Amino acid sequence: MLSNALVYAAYVLQLLVITRPVGRFAWINLLFPIPVLFFLGVFLMAILNLKRGQVRWKGRTFSTR
Repeated sequence: MLSNALVYAAYVLQLLVITRPVGRFAWINLLFPIPVLFFLGVFLMAILNLKRGQVRWKGRTFSTR
């Protein structure tokens, strides 16, 4: 748990350093990973559905092959 917090803090510090020349984004760097994790979750679900061979959408099943 502590190692995760240290990695997260290093990530926030890196974002602060990278975004400094562009503007002042002090607190938004703390929240930035949330939409990234959401995107990665959606992307992972798409890959899993593709591997499974079918996708359900609005009550219908479509083949991905």
